[in-house]
Amino acid sequence: MSDNLVHLIEENSEDSFYIDLIQHDLDWHLYHFGNHLKNKSKRPILDFYDLIQYVRGFISCLKGALKQENSKIEKVLSIVPFSMDDVISSMGFVPYSLPVRARKTSIVVKSWRLLYYNFRFDYIVKRHSFSQIIHKDLKFIKRFYSFLKQYVLDNEFDYLYVRTDQPFLERALLSIFKEANKPSFIFSHGIPADYNHYEDVLSTYVIVWGEKVKENYIANGISPQKVHVVGNVKYKEPLHLSKIKWDDSSILVAPESSIQGHHHSDPPELIDRNRVLVYLYEVEYILKEKGYKHAIYRPHPSFNRKWIQDYVDPNFYTIDTAPLSESAKKYSLVIGATSSVMLEYCLMGVNCFVYERKRDRLFPPFDGSDKRIPFASSPYELKMLFEKHATVSTDFINDYIQPFDVVSLKRLMKQ
Repeated sequence: MSDNLVHLIEENSEDSFYIDLIQHDLDWHLYHFGNHLKNKSKRPILDFYDLIQYVRGFISCLKGALKQENSKIEKVLSIVPFSMDDVISSMGFVPYSLPVRARKTSIVVKSWRLLYYNFRFDYIVKRHSFSQIIHKDLKFIKRFYSFLKQYVLDNEFDYLYVRTDQPFLERALLSIFKEANKPSFIFSHGIPADYNHYEDVLSTYVIVWGEKVKENYIANGISPQKVHVVGNVKYKEPLHLSKIKWDDSSILVAPESSIQGHHHSDPPELIDRNRVLVYLYEVEYILKEKGYKHAIYRPHPSFNRKWIQDYVDPNFYTIDTAPLSESAKKYSLVIGATSSVMLEYCLMGVNCFVYERKRDRLFPPFDGSDKRIPFASSPYELKMLFEKHATVSTDFINDYIQPFDVVSLKRLMKQ
């Protein structure tokens, strides 16, 4: 018997398929809580990103085509947040997007009903109670899925691009394409923080940036036939980064996150919010011992900044609120836990120390296995990194980020 409520209900429900589709949102009701979070108990129905999406969707429904005629040119439905439309066109396909994820560089088949369904779904999962969703709203979710399925089949899309297989829309589309026996592609963005049997498994293929990422997926049970290296669309050539020199004049601390919005593990593993504070204080004591008088810290964007500020020493720590690209220009050394942010800082030429205190599951390259990346798992080891004037060797990045290979992607799609 499962210790996860959503899993338990799913196992004993005639509507298990639909409950599985919305697990990501149901888990949010169970595990997203506490005044340390920016959105404590209720998510905004429309944040700025959502508002932009709906405005674009509204415009696309005013201007979009009613229905695309059958064409010999194959159609790619893409809902990845970063545009792949130029790439899709260069391979000889036609890029499409949904009204709810409309892009100017793609064709949108208008559907006011789809736009309405998506808005109502957002309202339901963000405002209705867990009980309402399970016992009353599944009828609507079934109608939404049925309409989405007919929309996809009517427009005869040939391929699907998504970024993940967790949210409802992506999960529903992946199911529809699988049932229609049409290929789907998850474009894994960055270096995954976790490799498991629950995420990025519903598509036909998983597209990754580099060989090391592929190796990590395979080592954790994903079929080699499923994972393919295509590279990062931003880069056309291998990265040639300058050697990083020791400089401790300006230090940024990027603590571990205690955010837990949904669960794939069973039983669930709750994360103690105290850990982010312990992390900051522990690093503060080490820095003071080494003679440093001040540091900047950058919390996870989902954190309530005021909550952290009420606990940390304002005479030592100042919060960093700048965009990441601007932030990187100000600091010479980042001490942080495993995250894609650490990779971003390395890419921008900032020295990085990975400091992981007690996390059980760590994955390359931020797990201490790659000696090119300074790593510490205890205060003593972190002190030693300062003693040694350790610097990250940025050539590790080319193992994880390779130039984009459009030929390989097209070959995979045509096979």
